[in-house]
Amino acid sequence: MWDIDNKTPFHVRGSFIRDHTVATFWLVHIKASFVMRPDQKCLFATDQVPLHASPIFFNDDPQSDLLADVEVVPLKALVDVVVDATGYPPAGCRDAPYIASVSIGGWEKRLQVNAPVVYRRWGGVAKDSSTFNGCLPLRYTQSFGGPDSRLNPIGHGHAKRRTDMIGQAVPRLSPADEPYRNPTEERPGVGFSGIPTGWPERVRFAGTYDDEWMRRRAPLFPADLDLRFWQSVAADQQLPADAVMGQELMLTNMTSSDGLTATPPMKLMVPSLDFEIHTRFSGNWSPLTASVQAIELSVDSRRLSLTFAAALPIGAAQHDVRVKETVVSMRGHDGFVVAPSDIRRFTANDDDPEVEAVAP
Repeated sequence: MWDIDNKTPFHVRGSFIRDHTVATFWLVHIKASFVMRPDQKCLFATDQVPLHASPIFFNDDPQSDLLADVEVVPLKALVDVVVDATGYPPAGCRDAPYIASVSIGGWEKRLQVNAPVVYRRWGGVAKDSSTFNGCLPLRYTQSFGGPDSRLNPIGHGHAKRRTDMIGQAVPRLSPADEPYRNPTEERPGVGFSGIPTGWPERVRFAGTYDDEWMRRRAPLFPADLDLRFWQSVAADQQLPADAVMGQELMLTNMTSSDGLTATPPMKLMVPSLDFEIHTRFSGNWSPLTASVQAIELSVDSRRLSLTFAAALPIGAAQHDVRVKETVVSMRGHDGFVVAPSDIRRFTANDDDPEVEAVAP
């Protein structure tokens, strides 16, 4: 019962989820990981990354940056572009701001990395000579916010009074062409990392958890939950599915060979994958359609992962016993190569599609 015959070399997981409409689904999630190589096809990663069963925070600290959220969730309407990266200044950019950006096809997000400065008494800023204008994590902890900020509690630079910021470091990460302004003005932080479930940007989609919910519905999701709650990144990092696979990916000022200055922009193609999924339910085989849910870029480690999901509605929760077996196989793929030592992982079955091998 509930067995999965995984004929792919990727991580696969099956689960049952009851959504906010009280409908129950058999979900199949697939995660495929690759090594990013500049100006070359991605390389199939020998060590595949498992699906995240719990949130991943920087240094395992829930009060720090969300690097990746739970991946076994109901189907998402859009693809999350999850980026964990470091910004590096271009050569010769000692004290000037620079732009760190990621683009996929026609989509682009740009953030400005500013030189280290401190807040002055009359509202200006002064160069912080004690801090080098070097690399910077492109995360929300480096942008505007603070413990008193409702929109970004893990940032810094927000204060109830201007005088509280005198001599304090100004956030170095800001929207492109939008420098630090009034420290008392509430505004969102910026970053490429994830948005935790407790932040207003996601809470507003979580539905109503009130006394009525406690009496009549708990522990199920509220009936007014909005599916956008499951998107784990800022709205400007959510893309249509057809805007991701097979598209050119470019990372600017996010890679370095010496850890000090940026290398030229990294360009590569996002791999394309097509899966064939069948589940035997109530004695019949039903086809499931997998859609891409997220692209996860761990730039410092040169890793790219694609997460897919497919859902089979089974009606009521007690029908889970009618789900007997699921078969997952690859129907087609493009945009990546495989090391000779990993070829066997793609040829276990006679009907597996051929893969392109890279020279040893």
